[in-house]
Formats: sequence, C-alpha cells, structure tokens
Amino acid sequence: MNDKRQYYCKHMLLSSLIPSFISAFALSIADIVDSVVLGNRMGENGLAAIGIVTPVYMLYNILGYGLSRGGEITNSRLVASGQTEEARKHFNELLWSGIFCGVIIAIAGVLFSRGILFVFGASGQDARLFTASRHYYIPLIAAAPLFIANYIFYDLLRSDGDQYLASLAFTVSCILDVGLNILFVLVFGLGITGSISATLIAQAVETVICLFHFIRKRGLLGIFAPRLSVKTFISSFALGFSTSVRYLFQLLFLTLANNLFVHRGGDKGSLYVAIFDVVMNVSFVAYALLEGTGEALQPLCSAFYEEKDRNSLDYCIHRSMLIGVASASAVVFLIALFARQTAFLFGITDPESLKVAVYAIRIFCVSVPFAGVMIIPTYYYQCVGKERLSAAVTILRNCIILLPAAYVIGILRLDAFWFVFPLTELISLLLAFLYLRFTGAGQVLMDVPVMSATLENDDHEIAVLLQNAERFCEENHAAPAQENLLMLAVEEIVIATIAQAFTGKAGEYIQVTLVADSGDRFVLLIRNSARRFNPFDMKTARVTRDNADEFLDSIGIHILKRKAKEFYYRRNNNFNILTLVI
Repeated sequence: MNDKRQYYCKHMLLSSLIPSFISAFALSIADIVDSVVLGNRMGENGLAAIGIVTPVYMLYNILGYGLSRGGEITNSRLVASGQTEEARKHFNELLWSGIFCGVIIAIAGVLFSRGILFVFGASGQDARLFTASRHYYIPLIAAAPLFIANYIFYDLLRSDGDQYLASLAFTVSCILDVGLNILFVLVFGLGITGSISATLIAQAVETVICLFHFIRKRGLLGIFAPRLSVKTFISSFALGFSTSVRYLFQLLFLTLANNLFVHRGGDKGSLYVAIFDVVMNVSFVAYALLEGTGEALQPLCSAFYEEKDRNSLDYCIHRSMLIGVASASAVVFLIALFARQTAFLFGITDPESLKVAVYAIRIFCVSVPFAGVMIIPTYYYQCVGKERLSAAVTILRNCIILLPAAYVIGILRLDAFWFVFPLTELISLLLAFLYLRFTGAGQVLMDVPVMSATLENDDHEIAVLLQNAERFCEENHAAPAQENLLMLAVEEIVIATIAQAFTGKAGEYIQVTLVADSGDRFVLLIRNSARRFNPFDMKTARVTRDNADEFLDSIGIHILKRKAKEFYYRRNNNFNILTLVI
C-alpha cells in the first residue's frame, strides 16, 4: 500500500472508530442504568427482577436488528440499482409489518405473562421476585411495537443519508433514559415503575425525532398509508438474521442461567440472578467497544472489498483488532481492579454478596480479550463475502460451546458458573484457529487484475491516471470500444467531481479502481470524500442559455449513461460511490 493510500485508509478508520466508540459506550451506559438505579434503590431484588426480564430485550434485538439490517441492505441495493419507487414501497411495507408484528407480541406477551415469566426463571416460590419481575415485564412487553419501529427507523434513517439525525435521536434517547431513571427512581422513589417508564419515554422521544425525517421527506423514504407484506417481512428478516441470530443464543443463555440459579441456588437463587445481571452489565460495557469496532469496520471493508483492495482490507482488520481488543482489555482491567467498587455501584453492599460478586466479575473479565479476537472478525467476514463463516463463528461461540458448558457447570457446581465465560472463549478460539489454519477458509479476494489510484483535490494527476488506465486496458485485452468508454468515464467523472463537488478543503480525495472482471467485463469504481454528489444526475436535456455550461460538462456523462452496461450511485458512510460496468 502506498503512503498516500495508507494515510487515507488510516484516516477513514480512525474517523469511523471514534464516533462508533462514543455511540457504543453511550448505548452501554443506557443499557446498564436500569440495573444501577434499581440496584441502589431496591438491592438484590431489583437487580434480580431486571435479570429475569432481560430476555425480552433479546427478543426485541432478534426481531429489530433482523428487520432493520435486512431492510437497510435491501434498501441500499434497490437505490443503487435505481429502483427508487421499490425502495419507498419496501420501507413502508417493512415498517407497518414490523409494527403489526409488535402488536401481536404485545397482546400475546401480556395474556401469557405468568407462563412466560416462569419460563424466564421467575418461580412462583419467590413471591417478591415474581411480583417485581412482572411489574417490569408488563409495560416492557406492551411496548413491543414501539421498540421494533425504533430499530427500523434508526437503521433506515442512516441508510437514507441522515446519519446526523439518527445520531441525535440515539444520543437524546440515551441521555433521557439515564436522567429520567435517576429522577424517577432515586428522587421520586418510583422503583421499578419509574425505571421502565424512563426507558419507554426515551424510546418514544427517539421515535419522534426519527419521524421528523420521514414525515418531512428529507430523503428518499417517507411514511405512507399502512400496508402489510408477509413477503417483505420474511425476506428482510432472513437477510438480517445473520446479524441478529446471536441475540437468539443470548436469550437462550440468559433463560438457562436464570433457571439454574433460581431452581438450584436455594436460598441464594435471587442473589445469583442479581450477580449474573451485574456480570452481564459489565459485558455490555466491554463488548460495546468490541462491537463498536466491528460496526466501524464494516462499511470501510465493504468498500475495500468491492474495490478488490486486499492491502487496505488487511490494514483495517489488523489495526481494528489491535485497537478494539486493547481498548476492551484496558476497560476490563480497570473493572477487575475495582471489582468491589463496581459491585457496590450496582447496589450490592452485603459483605458475603460482595465477595461472590467480585469473584464473578473478575473471572468474566479474563474472557474479554479472547472474545475480542472472535467478535471483531465476524463483522469483517460479513462484508467480504464470508457470511457463512461469520455465522458459523457466532453459532460456535454463542450456542455450540456456551449452552452445553453453562448447563454442565451449572448442574455440577453452580458457584463455579462464572468460568463458563473464559472456557467458552478459549475453546471457541482454539477450534476456529485450527479450522482456518488447515482449511484456508478465511482467505478473501480472488486474484483478479486491479488498477487503483488515489487522487487529491488536484486535476494535474489526471493525465498520469489516464496513462495507467490505458496501459491496464491494453494488458487485459480490453476491446477498443471498452477502452474508449473507460477512458471517457475516468476523465469525465473525476473532472466533474473536482469541479462541482470539491470545496477546496484539505483532505478531499478520489479513489479510482479499475477491475478486469470475469466475462470480458471491466468494472470502474470511483469513491470520493466530497459532499453528496451524483454525476449521473447532471442535466442532459436540451441546451439553453441558462444551462449551457452544465450541459457541456455533462455530454460525457450522457454518453456513459447510454453505453454502460450498468451504472449506479450510492452514498455510504459519508462517501460518494459510483460503479460502472463496461
């Protein structure tokens, strides 16, 4: 990788990691605030109640992320191929179908609340725990339509080019959740009712902020008359299930653990559930940094994979692994060092309970660096054509190893349950390493001829670029018509971008990639860091006195639109990405 390319690659990675870390950390704080506040107000019983009901959040993650991530991918594909009306229709059907699914869940969840809570581990033998869990569960499950709609709004809002409003909605929601929890529970003394009320108000405010984009139609997508579609619901969920499947295994793990603690823990059953909730909250903070790293990595690696840029892919995954694992390890080192204070923060104050909590927290912290080595690559493999490998690693960690290990250790020796975490990560890491080492399944990108160049905000580099592109076409036996069209595409699009999209600020650049694809096709990919700019939208109508300059600039674009086999534009991660197949 040349110095210029590596500089921009490093800049892209760091500029993605920083906001991703902030968002992930903010989300983890919002996730743990209920436990912190209720633990301080109600002690172990409050923590145990939240631990019993946490599987409901996992259910929302399964449906929400499955629908939203699948919808986001489908929307991007439709927009990229120019099917804007289909994209609008798909969003509307997905939204209303998701809300309808939420209504069904809410009704069934309330009607069968006693049986569902029993399955989650709230045994009727502990009346206090059952009552506290039910007070938290009923409002939470009744709000299913709101939660599912929020997932869809957030991801499709980002896909529709309004990342800033999505970030604003998310940030305001997190701040409200934390602030209202403190106000309702600690100041007004509303207990569980106050905690769940704070969460639901924060969710509602986030929805209202997101709605501003869709109602005002600030992008392509908008909300229209309700229309349900089973096909849209199933296809989107199936597409996004590879992302959300891990929450299914977490739901099963939480349910299994809570039942083991309640039914085999005797008098200490509620204490074990409470400490397990503390450990899971610690995991939210540690894993937030790992998952934030993966989420920042994905859009960059998707672009580099499309550009067949193995060097940038290698740089991103290795640097992300280093930063993500080191950051998470530093955080859990501090948590383990101050494990007593961490447990005390969650309201565990009894000396005997503190002893068990400190032991559990420190054992869990040992597992985090090994988990990072497994988690971050799953995000990488999802966007480089290795979705099955990513799913296999996820299933290995969260199901094949974790669930049997939890059951066996829980049956044999419940007080050693916490060793499930490092044991699972070490076995999974060993098996994954051996599989990749002897099969080579982790290798990405076939060896295809690629030419790439990075141009800064300077049109003096265009001549060298055209010479290199011409040489590449000749070496790969491009037909004369293909070569002429490719030269025209490179020159016209680069010049139009520099002239009409760049602002003159430092750091603006264009990445040009030319791939000799199979079947005598050449794929031209042009990515730039300018403001939103689609050269295919330049006017190509009849020339008039008012639009003469733009018409003359767009003649080449007009020819490309007529002659190219495929052409499309998309805005992704603050980059303009254009693809032409010739």
